[in-house]
Amino acid sequence: MRISFSHFRRKFRELNGRAPHDHLINCRLKKAMNLLRGGTLSVKEAASDSGFCDYPHFCKLFRKNFGISPGRYSKMRKPC
Repeated sequence: MRISFSHFRRKFRELNGRAPHDHLINCRLKKAMNLLRGGTLSVKEAASDSGFCDYPHFCKLFRKNFGISPGRYSKMRKPC
């Protein structure tokens, strides 16, 4: 069975409460957060490994969603 993209997007939103693109971004941000929590990668490496090509855009989205910059989050999670 084939469906149009607009139908898929509408059904996805009904089932998940958000658009497919928003869901993908959220998954990528959570992956980046987990990578930063590990403390072995730089912020740029975590952004790239999470699927973000544009580092400034990643930083903007991270701050918007989590209320803290990825650099500051990374420093918080590293052991002293």
